[in-house]
Amino acid sequence: MEFHAEDENCSVAVNSLESIYLVTVLCDCVHQLAIIGHIMPVSLEGRPREKQIMNEELEDLLSQQQQIEGQFKKAIENKQELKSKNKTSQSLAKADEEIHSIGKKLGNKTLQFVRSVEQNPLAIDNIIKIDKDRLFVQQVMEDTVSELTQKLTYTCLMKSVNESKKRKATLQQTICKEQSGRQRIKELNKSLCEIQKDKEKESQNRNEMIAYLKDQVQEMEAKTIMESKYVNKCAEVGIAQTIKQRTLLEENHRNEINSLDKDVDVETRVNAEIMQFLGKKHKHLVSKLDFWMEKHEKDVEAKQLEVDQLKASKNSDWERLLDLTRKYKEFEEVVVEDRIQKEIQRRKLEEEEMQLRASIKIQCWWRGVMVRKGFGSYRKKKGKKSKKGKKGKKSKK
Repeated sequence: MEFHAEDENCSVAVNSLESIYLVTVLCDCVHQLAIIGHIMPVSLEGRPREKQIMNEELEDLLSQQQQIEGQFKKAIENKQELKSKNKTSQSLAKADEEIHSIGKKLGNKTLQFVRSVEQNPLAIDNIIKIDKDRLFVQQVMEDTVSELTQKLTYTCLMKSVNESKKRKATLQQTICKEQSGRQRIKELNKSLCEIQKDKEKESQNRNEMIAYLKDQVQEMEAKTIMESKYVNKCAEVGIAQTIKQRTLLEENHRNEINSLDKDVDVETRVNAEIMQFLGKKHKHLVSKLDFWMEKHEKDVEAKQLEVDQLKASKNSDWERLLDLTRKYKEFEEVVVEDRIQKEIQRRKLEEEEMQLRASIKIQCWWRGVMVRKGFGSYRKKKGKKSKKGKKGKKSKK
């Protein structure tokens, strides 16, 4: 097969045998596409059983999806059981492979389900698009077959492919331009709305400022009028208030003078009564003082007797305490000596027991050495060995 291509004008030449192969394959494809065109279903959109057909297809897909999910869950449970039973690595690897394959099936089924939900297979637009694509491919293959039979080239196929690529590129460019234009329009509309909002806010702020200044002017005018009226009224009220205060002060002074005269009379009478009361109280207190002095002397004598008795009892208790401390020291010395003697005896018994254990261990070791080495009474006798050997041979025979 030889290729000769220069920019867009490209000519591809093939051998006669290769052209026969290609023609047979393309003719088969053309016949299959024609058969597909004849057996294409008519759109079921608008018919009474449209929803029923869609529901049946979706139910089939859901049932398949649920089956695969059940298989996936069972595989995971099997793997966990194998881990709990501490199986070999080969069984775990098989379980991992099974989970991996079921996961792939589940992903493919999920993708198929999503596509079937997104695209309605009963819509007429999908069927028309499929029919157009089929006719285009069929026409291109027929042209290629005719060119191969006549010129042994398939330039028309390459041209159609290049043209479809160009159309796709131009369509993509127009889409990109349209998207950029829409984006630019959105940005301009957004900036225009922002400018309008700013201007509206600015005008609103200015109107508010003008109204605020007008209110301030009116308030100032009303305030000056009110202040002038208030000052005049304050002056008049101040004069009347001072006159009234003076009259009230004169009346208060007169009342105070009268009350002071009455208080003086009351104080003199109260002073005389207090002096009389204090004289009586003084006599009563002098008599009480004499009584309490006599009682004090008697109580002091009684307490002195109690103190003397307590001192005597204290001395006797002190002597008894000294005697008891002496006896306690003697008993303590006896107890300490007894404890020392018991400790000495306990240590002697421990030493004797340790020596006994050591001697027993040494004797056991020496007996083991004598048995192993055959010393003393444990020496092996030759006659007994020979007899035992003969008996063993007889039993073997």
